[in-house]
Amino acid sequence: MSAMITNPQRRRSGHPRPMQATAAVLAVLCLAVTFAAAAQFKIAGVFPKGGGTTVQDSLTVAQDLVNEYASGTGGGNHSFVLDFKDTNGTITGSSKAMFDAINDGAVAVIGDLNSDSTIPMALQSNNFKVWQCTGSVTTPLLGAKNGYPYFFRTIPDDGVQGVFLAQFVRRMGWRSIAVLFSSDAYGNGIQSTFQTEASKQGIAVTTTQTFSPWGGPNADYSIALNAILHSGTRIVLFDTNGTITGSSKAMFDAINDGAVAVIGDLNSDSTIPMALQSNNFKVWQCTGSVTTPLLGAKNGYPYFFRTIPDDGVQGVFLAQFVRRMGWRSIAVLFSSDAYVLALPLFPRAEADS
Repeated sequence: MSAMITNPQRRRSGHPRPMQATAAVLAVLCLAVTFAAAAQFKIAGVFPKGGGTTVQDSLTVAQDLVNEYASGTGGGNHSFVLDFKDTNGTITGSSKAMFDAINDGAVAVIGDLNSDSTIPMALQSNNFKVWQCTGSVTTPLLGAKNGYPYFFRTIPDDGVQGVFLAQFVRRMGWRSIAVLFSSDAYGNGIQSTFQTEASKQGIAVTTTQTFSPWGGPNADYSIALNAILHSGTRIVLFDTNGTITGSSKAMFDAINDGAVAVIGDLNSDSTIPMALQSNNFKVWQCTGSVTTPLLGAKNGYPYFFRTIPDDGVQGVFLAQFVRRMGWRSIAVLFSSDAYVLALPLFPRAEADS
């Protein structure tokens, strides 16, 4: 019978757009110990119970595939068990969930979903020498290996987005821009890297305004937008991990205050209604992260464009990857949001291959 193994280093010390990379995160963590002695290893998933249920479901599905590889096809003879902890969507809850996961014997932790809660968790993983991985947190702060040696992620950090957005502004010929960003770690991360690259590109940032994405006295857009209105700039970088309602309101306010172009939002579900607004008011809109093919219809969204390929490219690549792996049949599990509207391209591409 398999025995539960706790982290030996921790034992010695006396004293874890809507996430598409979830299964990959689990596989990466598990492969690190694939060729160890026969045992059962506990990996904790630390997420808010409300917003992280789809992540948990994805991990549960991936667990069977990983265990099949670890116990047979991959040459190993051990397995992994998942232990989910609820963060209640708060920083305090995330820290407690991380501590509970470590205390319960987790050798690695997957989570959380946002930067503000993941940073204190990474400090804990460092102190207790427990590996931590995320597929959604992008703050550059966690990239410092001297500060967070046990943390890693499966996606680029905000620095990539900030640098690209500044270069995009320059190539559009815009010499000045106003920045509106959320006051969380995500917004601050992109704003900081954008500001640095904008300076290198000779772009004048006329004003930087912030708002709270979680409510409170600084949650009102109107003060920030009024400052942008009087800055003399009509190009606005809107930088936030937004909701559909918040993004639509911000888009309307930006247009109402005279913006001639808008950059944002970050995910498909919130960007689609924004694109309808930009179409109605004939205001250009651009994104560097939204990939739904729906927005590629020029007859429906003539004022929308993006700087990256749409989901169709991903669907074609995935189908070709499956064929090159020699797999002749496959099952598909997908979320019901706008991100996966391109999935019909997947079987079509498989047939074409």
